[in-house]
Amino acid sequence: MLPGTFTLRNAIHLPTGIRLVGSGGDSILTKAASATVALSAESDWYDQEITLSQPKDLRVGDGVLLRAKNPHHGGDQVIKRTLIARSGNRFKLDDGLQDNLWLSGDPTCSSLFPLLTSNGESDVVIENITLDGNKQNNENLNGNHGGCIFVQTCNRFTIRNVEARNDNGDGISFQVCHDVVVQGCHSHDNANLDGVTIVVTDSEIPRVVAVNLLGESVSASAAIVDAEIFHRGDRHLVCIAQDGPQACVVGKARRCVVASWVQPTCYAGD
Repeated sequence: MLPGTFTLRNAIHLPTGIRLVGSGGDSILTKAASATVALSAESDWYDQEITLSQPKDLRVGDGVLLRAKNPHHGGDQVIKRTLIARSGNRFKLDDGLQDNLWLSGDPTCSSLFPLLTSNGESDVVIENITLDGNKQNNENLNGNHGGCIFVQTCNRFTIRNVEARNDNGDGISFQVCHDVVVQGCHSHDNANLDGVTIVVTDSEIPRVVAVNLLGESVSASAAIVDAEIFHRGDRHLVCIAQDGPQACVVGKARRCVVASWVQPTCYAGD
């Protein structure tokens, strides 16, 4: 990839055996501003077309995210597709739906996508490239579905000397993968590293009961030890304990947080 700034309207899908090499900081991939439009007609399982209330700036070739609430249990439905044909406000998708998009679930179509992605591929290398998610002009797309790089069910995947920045989601996200190497990369100023912890009920339809702020960004999964939860932040190892700082064993953590499991508050102590 030669030097320059390249604005995408869909993800670059990396197949097995490919090596994408940029020119370092001078090779920049970014994305156009996102748009969200409501669906005006229902689409059922295996349908390959959707009808929008208005097309806005959506066009053939765009990568889109279809979202709705499941009418039976209220959970989120998320489907990623590409628009491949158009007739007025009706668009054809590159693949059939694997869920129902009923109007009772308030379905929408958004031009949201990762910059680089692979699904079920092997032996892929990405190196010496800068990825900018244009956070200011894009809606949030969390790391379960996107990021500057989003990789799912892949093997032997190498990401080297990549700057992943300014995404309204994750910088680099890999799900259910094996033998992933991330080397010499810098992931920064992305939205999903803000140190917000959410407590939900253990029920068929999860309900948020508390939102706690850790006070710094977090870039690792939580570790649970007995009745304590540990988070690795940018500056501290944070211990969350229901009974207060005394529950954190001396030497385990440099900072303790008392987290309320009912009220959306927390405070820090030394």
